[in-house]
Amino acid sequence: MRTIFAVLLLSAAVFVPHWPREHAEFAFDDRDFIEANQSLRSAAEAVAALLAPFPPDQPQRGLYRPLTSLSYAFDFWLGGGDARSFHRSNVLLYGAVVALVYCLALAYGRSSAFALALALVFAVHPIHCEAVDAIAGRSELLALFFSLLSLLAYLRWLRVTNASRASFAGAWLAASAAAFALACASKETGAVLPAILAVHAWVGVRSQPGVRERSMALLGLTLHAGVLLLYFAARFAALGAFATSEPLLRGLPFEIRLYTLGSVFLEYLRLLVFPRVLELDFYYQQVIGIATGATPRSLAGLTLFAAAAAALAWLLLQAAAPRAPGQARRGALPALMACALAIFLGFLFPVLHLLDIGALMAERFVFAPSLGFLLLATLIGGAALERLIVEPGRRRAAAVALIGVLTLAGGLRSAARAAEWRDAASLWVAADRDLPNNAAILSNLAAVRISRGELGAAAAALLERSLVHHPELAETLGNLAGVRMQQGRLEEARVVYESLIARAPDDFVTWNNLGVLETRRGRFADAVPFFQRALAINPNYSEARRNLEATERQIEAERANRNPAPSGRQGST
Repeated sequence: MRTIFAVLLLSAAVFVPHWPREHAEFAFDDRDFIEANQSLRSAAEAVAALLAPFPPDQPQRGLYRPLTSLSYAFDFWLGGGDARSFHRSNVLLYGAVVALVYCLALAYGRSSAFALALALVFAVHPIHCEAVDAIAGRSELLALFFSLLSLLAYLRWLRVTNASRASFAGAWLAASAAAFALACASKETGAVLPAILAVHAWVGVRSQPGVRERSMALLGLTLHAGVLLLYFAARFAALGAFATSEPLLRGLPFEIRLYTLGSVFLEYLRLLVFPRVLELDFYYQQVIGIATGATPRSLAGLTLFAAAAAALAWLLLQAAAPRAPGQARRGALPALMACALAIFLGFLFPVLHLLDIGALMAERFVFAPSLGFLLLATLIGGAALERLIVEPGRRRAAAVALIGVLTLAGGLRSAARAAEWRDAASLWVAADRDLPNNAAILSNLAAVRISRGELGAAAAALLERSLVHHPELAETLGNLAGVRMQQGRLEEARVVYESLIARAPDDFVTWNNLGVLETRRGRFADAVPFFQRALAINPNYSEARRNLEATERQIEAERANRNPAPSGRQGST
């Protein structure tokens, strides 16, 4: 009965805020990853994309995520490109991750009540909305799902090995390594998992290991090391490099990286503790930005980061110290705290700018690290309640009330943010509210209005506001030309498109739009070279492929005296 209650409660925490009922759209990076991604459209192209950058036309991102790409192709096949199918797969994956969080707490030897509390707080945390409700966040879900499977299998291997049941040990270790390989194939941050497993091996989690047991546990990670080498080889074969070709902090002094680390780390802590403001990358780029020197924010963040790292080091030293048999239970809490800090800092490390990455920060980056943070908070909260409230009944009531308040508050905030992610216009309206007068945000909001056929004063006003703040922004000029084209002012649109091509000859979106403009004039044969030019620059651009095929069908139809109309769609960022 208790298990059924836990399942129902966790299901409600996942599905009520996040499940798309009727309306769901592609938004933000979903456009690059799915809508414009030709590699998802056929089985042959999907298989070829497994050995290519992700997406295949954007190697500068430095992303290699074959499993994520394959999952998108499956969703495309399943739902025919309907955004709701992609959103629902994300939510189902999130439900599976939450279930594994519950299982992990049990594997740590905690009670079912503790496991339910941790899984509930994790399920409703609003910072997870970008990973769950932005389809582009799929890689975060897959990477943590397989990382948790690998961790659970590794913990099982440790228990079986310590119990001298060697016949089962190899299977669990192999399962852990296989799940680790899938985590790496989902997102780059999966590569840090062996370090997290090493911390679990060192502290023993549920019992204090001796020198022999600790050495055997760490030796078992050689299989994971082999998987990691194979992953790096596959990544290099696909990208020709290990890191992004456009790192954000390229050429800047190391101290700038440290100051930026501090600023970013402090903001991540703010999001984990008080996620009232949740926004797109644009917001953090402008509000947080690169720290060019020592500021109160950067120094505070650096101090907290150093304190967390020092706490982990101290806990690892404590785990190595011998304990009397009667102290085993007392040592369990520090061991789990070390594991929590390892999960938090381990998964966060790749995005703290000590390594080259292409973005300053994003809420999706803290999806996996949040598990460690929330595990640590739950452990500390439980220990504090034990000290403050002696009577078990009152302590249980206080814990239920606290978790209830956090669940309700988190669920309401998550539902509101999830609704914004499922509606492209609402997403950009929220961004404009929190970061007014940002030219790129205004341009993207206008692009959504235009794509919905809203060509009146509202869209024009957004574009005018964008041009006031950035008169040469190519995306805004392209969207303005799109409005002119849909209004029938074709010559005005042509002039803008040609000026954009003069500035950026490899702008495949504008070449595609020139082709669409020719189809609006009825010059289908003249449109073909423009679509072909767009595809020569970017063979993976699905809109140009569709427009070319539609135009060629139109030309054939005219020869047979039929008149189907080709479709064209305005491109935007």
